[in-house]
Amino acid sequence: GRTRVEFNKFLESFNPEEKNEEENFYRLGWCRVKDDEPVEGSQAVKKYDKLMVLGKPGAGKTTFLKYLAIKCNKGDFLKSHVPVFIPLKQFAETELDNQTQPGLLDYICQSLHGREVVENQSKAEQLLKAGRVFVLLDGLDEVREEDGNRIIKEIRDFSRKFSSSQFVITCRIAAKEYTFEQFTEVEVADFADE
Repeated sequence: GRTRVEFNKFLESFNPEEKNEEENFYRLGWCRVKDDEPVEGSQAVKKYDKLMVLGKPGAGKTTFLKYLAIKCNKGDFLKSHVPVFIPLKQFAETELDNQTQPGLLDYICQSLHGREVVENQSKAEQLLKAGRVFVLLDGLDEVREEDGNRIIKEIRDFSRKFSSSQFVITCRIAAKEYTFEQFTEVEVADFADE
């Protein structure tokens, strides 16, 4: 349902003269999941600097983000980056002293300042512009409906402004239609014994 095909590519596969419309429909690949070879999660993160991780409830999306943050913190993964894990529901519901919602930059500054990584916003911006921050945004589907548009706009603007930094967003499959043009979408595979 999230596959996007350019119109010319669509027409290449479509033969209107065939009588069996249902077979023609399936030959285009609609209603079938593309069977790509699975890729190990951290390899996908290395390959794509803007990644949207989709998955069923309980598929391990949050666990995967926390695993990446811990590996990054230990210097085992993206060792020149500072990981910042942000539960989007918590971010969306946070209010500043004057009862306004913070932007992602303010929220990240609070996170980094608590760990004494940066002393002020300009240093956080320097890290973000230099591509040294690993931004992990968890649970886009968990954001309340009334906060949804604001959070989506905030993520779009922030990821464009700091395009050098690495981003991973998680979201449940079919929660809503989110479109982040710069992000590559992958789906968490079902667990197997291995």
